[in-house]
Amino acid sequence: MDKAHAMALHQGSGEAGQVIEDSCILAELLGHHLANRGTLPDILRICDAIRGPFALDIAHRSYENGRYISMSHDDFQVYECGADEQQKRLEEMGKVIIDKWRWAWSTSLDVMIGEGISVLEGAVPDN
Repeated sequence: MDKAHAMALHQGSGEAGQVIEDSCILAELLGHHLANRGTLPDILRICDAIRGPFALDIAHRSYENGRYISMSHDDFQVYECGADEQQKRLEEMGKVIIDKWRWAWSTSLDVMIGEGISVLEGAVPDN
């Protein structure tokens, strides 16, 4: 795990994936015509404001999925019930795991980049 994105590996988007997405947003903002030494602190704050909450959410989802996949999550103890109840609980667990992956097909890096550019353009006067 890298220091900026320390997270469990159960979401398929830790480490390298998060760093690449962070780098894309940072590169777009640094390539903007308003980017200069004076706006660098603003750009870094914008990147952190956009990516920080997203990365924390992915870290939480990854942790939770690890607990579901290893069947150690308190919500889905399947060992103390009969076969029919086990099947029902496992099907419920599958739905929860799929829902925890929903971000992968419902979020867009382009939207985050657009948000960052909008914030930058609103925060820094065009000279």
